[in-house]
Amino acid sequence: MFRILLFWIRSLYTKDRIRGDELSVSHFRVMPWDCDPNMHMTNSRYFAYMDFARFWRYFHTGVFREMFVSKRWMPMATAQEITYIKDIAPFEKFSVHTRLAGWDDKYVYMSQDFYGKKGLCAKAMMRGVFVHKRIPVPISEVLDLFGNPQVGDLYLGRIQAWKDIHDFKKNET
Repeated sequence: MFRILLFWIRSLYTKDRIRGDELSVSHFRVMPWDCDPNMHMTNSRYFAYMDFARFWRYFHTGVFREMFVSKRWMPMATAQEITYIKDIAPFEKFSVHTRLAGWDDKYVYMSQDFYGKKGLCAKAMMRGVFVHKRIPVPISEVLDLFGNPQVGDLYLGRIQAWKDIHDFKKNET
């Protein structure tokens, strides 16, 4: 919570705004409490930093106040997946590159890539929904708030494959 508050305060003093369809880059450093006994960032911390990077994005697209205060929408991650490529060491600086990958009739999909001193360290995808009073906000309203962003076809195959896996998992249980 402290880090999100710090992001908000910093965003009040920046003029660097990004569009909803632009890449956002947020910078972090691995602290000792982020590490596991193997002396690299532990798996669960990647998901926490993904959250921080998405909040950084809300502040720098300029939608935070309207989304959270005026409209009282809350973002909810409904699924996340990650592939680890290279480790990130203690005290190493790294960045999370977050991009809107696409959407469907209910969900927003975001691609989040981790870069450290060794290059690409992890690739992740998040599927989320915005809710108001526990009811999903129509995707058209979400897109309006973010300035009706446009995305290319880069992630369409990845999103469809991921949706197919989700359907398989649902049918399996």
